[in-house]
Amino acid sequence: MGRVLCREARRSEFVHTLGQRHGAWRTTREPLRHRDQVVKVLYSFPHPIGAPGIGLTAWHQVDALARAGVDVTVVCTSVRKRFDAELPVHTLSLLGPVRPRMVGLNRTYSLHDWVVSQLIRSLKPDLVHLWPRAVLKSAAMARLMGLVSVREAPSPYTRLAVQQARAAWAEIGLPVPQGHFHDLGEEQLTLEDAEFAAVDFVIVGSEQAAASFGVAPFPVQVRVNEYGYDDRVQQSRRRTIGGLSRDFVFIGRLEPTKGVHQLLECWAAASPPEGAGLVLYGDIDASTLKRLGPLLSHDHVRLGGYCNNVESVLDSADVLVLPSRSEGSALVGYEALGRGVIPLVSDASGCPVVHGVSGLVHHAGDSAQLTGHLKAVLADTSLVSRLRHGGREERGKWTWEASGRRLAALYDDLLNAPRRVPAQGAS
Repeated sequence: MGRVLCREARRSEFVHTLGQRHGAWRTTREPLRHRDQVVKVLYSFPHPIGAPGIGLTAWHQVDALARAGVDVTVVCTSVRKRFDAELPVHTLSLLGPVRPRMVGLNRTYSLHDWVVSQLIRSLKPDLVHLWPRAVLKSAAMARLMGLVSVREAPSPYTRLAVQQARAAWAEIGLPVPQGHFHDLGEEQLTLEDAEFAAVDFVIVGSEQAAASFGVAPFPVQVRVNEYGYDDRVQQSRRRTIGGLSRDFVFIGRLEPTKGVHQLLECWAAASPPEGAGLVLYGDIDASTLKRLGPLLSHDHVRLGGYCNNVESVLDSADVLVLPSRSEGSALVGYEALGRGVIPLVSDASGCPVVHGVSGLVHHAGDSAQLTGHLKAVLADTSLVSRLRHGGREERGKWTWEASGRRLAALYDDLLNAPRRVPAQGAS
């Protein structure tokens, strides 16, 4: 499929061929069943699946679904990481070697959406799982055929997330940078709203993200499915339960929306002892670096650069600090729990941390709370031991495999929920 089809006749032939080629659904595991049928999901991801960021999130989601017995056909722009051959996953790469910028990003999204809409008619899946920017045609076809459609929302309700980002950047006296994914105009926000309204359900990664849709000016059916961490990646460090915490890390974009300016202020206020250090991993733009310069000059703070191996960084750390102001469900929080690192997170991070059990949770923007939490884990060995033990007890819930089982069960619930009535004349 490494070509872009522009003419309608070639498009129709292309989709018909796909339907024939992938009409036989295969499975090697005991399948999830809905009304005595294998549950078939058409998973639309208009980006390279397996690429860093949301591409890896989508890859793990599909991999976990297949291991839970769901039969999945993935439509993506390209495949960066292949799935195990024995899993019931069919990958359809829309562009192959063609890069989206060669045909235009918006045209790529539109073509992807159109192809998926035709595959819905051809393959007749039980459920259609859509990602942003390629939703409207696909959701309309699903509605026409009386199928369930869901839209993944990797962040809180978009209009609210944009407001939160603007407020966070204003705290350091800067606007949201041009081209930033929170730099959205009214046209883009209207498109986001149209996508939320077009589907039957919106799936988010945390209860906090689900609550954010309460400010939407129209009703949205939101369901929560937490993400996970890959427990197949072996740890390079054996941890003990006791001992003081000395190595603190932040992993993410070094920007106000992630609360990095607040973290630096609180770290200085916590007066870390000799031997303790905070390393900030992630990209930072020149204007932010200039504004945060005095805070970054603290003796116990250093920049670690872009992190391309989160597991390795966490294996060398004792504590992860993530004071996010706006987040869907930060994956690094799951990784921290999985690798025995104590998470100190905000209640806007979307991390599945139980306060006082597996980590400490502060109210987003509350510097006094965060400073107190930093001081506590720097000095209280009994607290550190209790949190590490609690994290070990909790981490089995948050693997990607467990997430896949939860999502498969959620699919089954949605398929058994009242369906939309197919439009008149739908075949």
